[in-house]
Amino acid sequence: MLPPTTDIRSEWDESTIEQQNFIRSLSMFVGAWLREHGEVIEDVPEKHDVLLQGLQYMVMCSTVDDKEIFKICLEYWNSLAASLYKA
Repeated sequence: MLPPTTDIRSEWDESTIEQQNFIRSLSMFVGAWLREHGEVIEDVPEKHDVLLQGLQYMVMCSTVDDKEIFKICLEYWNSLAASLYKA
């Protein structure tokens, strides 16, 4: 739906409500997926590209100027920082 080369921030500004809802849902999905499966994938070297692509989508979603998406992304980045601190 959104290739990794998509500039989500500019897409957000030009999109319809339905497309914005999709981007919001994408950020929720990627954040939840990374929280649940990120540590498992770190241990599988063959799957590092999947982890990096998920992180790339989170970075792209983090650039969107929307309060709800900001909260979603902040929640993920906070959990990642806590996980790294514990390690």
